Amino acid sequence: MIQKKKTRLRKLFDFWSVQNIIVISILKVLQFFRNLGAKAESAGWRKVTGIFVRNEYSKFILTTFRLNYAETVPGTEAQAKAVLIRKLQGFIRNKEPLNWAVSVGYLSFKPKRITVCDIMEAETDPSGNILRITPHFDRNFPVTHFLEPQINFIIRHIVVVYNTMRYQPANVRTKRIERALKVWTARHSGYDIRVRLQLNRLIERIMSAVFLFCEVRPGKADGNSYARFHIPDLRKVRHPGWGMLCIAARFSEDLSEVDLWWQFSHVTADGAPMQEIMNELKSEWGTVAPLTYPPQHHTISVPDIVYCGDKIFRAKAFADFSALVEIRKKINEKWEKEIEGKATIAGIFLWGISAHPFLKNKKFLVPVDMGVRDNERELGLLVIRPGKFRKNSRSELQGFLKFHKEFSKKMNAIREGRGESEEFLQLCTMLHPIFYHVAKFLAPSSLQEILGTVGFSMIRDAEIFVSPFTDFQVNGFLTLGNIAVPTQNGMKAGSLCICGDKKRIRSHLEALRFFMNDPERFFSDDSETEDFEGED
Repeated sequence: MIQKKKTRLRKLFDFWSVQNIIVISILKVLQFFRNLGAKAESAGWRKVTGIFVRNEYSKFILTTFRLNYAETVPGTEAQAKAVLIRKLQGFIRNKEPLNWAVSVGYLSFKPKRITVCDIMEAETDPSGNILRITPHFDRNFPVTHFLEPQINFIIRHIVVVYNTMRYQPANVRTKRIERALKVWTARHSGYDIRVRLQLNRLIERIMSAVFLFCEVRPGKADGNSYARFHIPDLRKVRHPGWGMLCIAARFSEDLSEVDLWWQFSHVTADGAPMQEIMNELKSEWGTVAPLTYPPQHHTISVPDIVYCGDKIFRAKAFADFSALVEIRKKINEKWEKEIEGKATIAGIFLWGISAHPFLKNKKFLVPVDMGVRDNERELGLLVIRPGKFRKNSRSELQGFLKFHKEFSKKMNAIREGRGESEEFLQLCTMLHPIFYHVAKFLAPSSLQEILGTVGFSMIRDAEIFVSPFTDFQVNGFLTLGNIAVPTQNGMKAGSLCICGDKKRIRSHLEALRFFMNDPERFFSDDSETEDFEGED
């Protein structure tokens, strides 16, 4: 029998402080009680998302471009919407991972299963206020006949409540909306418990439904329009309730094709399994033509930056990753033994951008898909500080080889279920959510040391992967999709997205240019690491 290797919690910290010593002592106590038989859940990541990754800016976006949604091109926009909604309902209904919503609490959110597939078609004004919501209830579960006359009245009130509260702080907005609607139903149902129950159920269906925002994108339907790649204005395209999905649909001017921007709640889903569903969608529906990115004239294109509310910005740029692919090939040919495995684009990318003064001492968090465990898709967290290896090496190449060896080692440990971050998350499931909030207030630097302050995630099949933002990765979150999408001038590129405040967005873009314009120097045995150090 092979004995499982013990996870060393001290690996969570790269340095020691009074705060860190107190935190690790608490973790050791939890470890002791778990060994005595106290229950610890295996999927610790899901509980953490419900506490610290529940805000609007914590959602992530995946795209499906150039979908062939109709057998014959509809004649009007209304017909196009009707065809799309019918097909979306059929697709979502048959995909179990999409049939979830969020149970809203004061201290945490939890995923909850839903059995209906309702789609609410919403329209907004230029400022982001909802003008109207057109319900498309699941035909397999029609609304109770008793409530049919009340639907428009209820929807109008939902619109009023949302528009009134849409500027509330992100961490309390959803709960206050839910509370306001419950107060309203109590007032309008009087003492009739049956009426109150029916009203609450209908509101729950509407606020847990898929929200769809449609527009017709001007320009030719030939893939050459830059407008199709602009990130939607997420102050307007925003789920007013607690459903898992919010979709922005952009029809071509001739209504022959549609682009879908799928916004997911991180409380209910993670990127890798959702991208698998996006691949299934493209396979089932088909595409009008292959996707091509705009012409790539520079290593990094001019970024598309949008304000998302809550002082958070998102930036998207297309980048030529051919030099990184060549570097990976060279490293795997010459130094595969030194790094004890194959070099990865993720490892190469993190090493390069971490040379910039803004990122040189930062700790990075990298989500790792662990596959299905205990009938549930799990996510592991790889946390590493590249600057530690650069500081203790005589050259960039020597530092990179040490860094990637540790990077691969951590990756394998996570996939085998013995990573230190996974141990931390499992131990945290033994605590009530209130302790998370207390720890965030009393020991923020320790939690940031454990979970990193910069996030990076890569989904290799994603056409565009718009990054989320968390309460811990305060120095920004980067996401990377497919790095080999053809461009209109015969090159290949990938989409890179950044999420953070204005200062962090600017610093990340500087780091990208600092690295991508001459990546070879960061993997050279002739380049001394001191050349790239700077002030924070």
